[in-house]
Amino acid sequence: MVLAGSLWGAGNTRSIANAMILGMWGVRVPLALVAALWLRQSVSFIWAAMIADWTVRMGLLLWRYQSERWRQIQVIR
Repeated sequence: MVLAGSLWGAGNTRSIANAMILGMWGVRVPLALVAALWLRQSVSFIWAAMIADWTVRMGLLLWRYQSERWRQIQVIR
């Protein structure tokens, strides 16, 4: 959350939105559907899908932060 906030404050909102969309719709929802509907697992596995989503988001935002391309964004013109 802190990393997303720091990128957001630097004006890099697009990469945060992309990470959130990819994490939610590319990881959390498919894993939760597979765990709930096809594997008939408990709620614990759906929580594990949320943790996987957060991990993917963290990795994407950390990659973006370390690339330092966000420093070139002009917030105030």
